[in-house]
Amino acid sequence: MKKTSKKKKKSLRLALLALLIVVLAGTYVLLVMHNNKQAIQKVDDNGKSEYDALISMNSDDITYIAYENENGLLEFSRKDEDNWTIAQAPDMPVKSYPVSTLLSSVSAVAPTDVIADTLDDMATYGLDDPTYTLTVKNSDGTSVTLYLGKKNAYSNTYYAYAEGDSHVYMVSY
Repeated sequence: MKKTSKKKKKSLRLALLALLIVVLAGTYVLLVMHNNKQAIQKVDDNGKSEYDALISMNSDDITYIAYENENGLLEFSRKDEDNWTIAQAPDMPVKSYPVSTLLSSVSAVAPTDVIADTLDDMATYGLDDPTYTLTVKNSDGTSVTLYLGKKNAYSNTYYAYAEGDSHVYMVSY
């Protein structure tokens, strides 16, 4: 009977050791994820969390906006300070109000959260075939393309990533 008791104790020790290893590995993964999120996230003067803008351009410097969805592509180009044209209809006048509203919306797109650190599972977020694609260029030639995937029904936000970035974000739209 002593041998059975020793085997049980040895098995219990091995099980506890395996459980400890799993807990430590899980803690390590959570800490790495938290640190990656903290590297992107900032805190403002009021202690509120904020993230770096995915599109951070002065609206006065934006010279081109392309917006693509399931209905097609719509491209706006700045003619001069107050006038814009639509590439698909260059002779059609464009009212300044809708373009200025669009400019204020796209000039500082900032995420509300970081969802993933890699783009390995883009299909999960609808980013393998984006719902919306937004490209913005400014006067110095800098260009940013933002891809919006599925809408998250719970938070009323979209999954997004910016070209050249390896993170998946949540953004309000």
